[in-house]
Amino acid sequence: MTNREALVKSLFWRFVIAIPVALLLTYLIIGQLYSSLILVGITNFVGTILYYLFDILWFKYLGDAFGFDKVVK
Repeated sequence: MTNREALVKSLFWRFVIAIPVALLLTYLIIGQLYSSLILVGITNFVGTILYYLFDILWFKYLGDAFGFDKVVK
């Protein structure tokens, strides 16, 4: 997996799955759309960065141990 592929994968996950589900659940719990948007926006911004870094580190350092390809530059 290349760095670019990891970035595309993390962005796809966030925008297609994580954000809509989190927004729906947060809105159902809080009941305020604006507060839900702010909360989901902040958590997903941070989460996207952490997910990307985790993916890179996973394949860089643990790829061989678990039989996965390493990051290709």
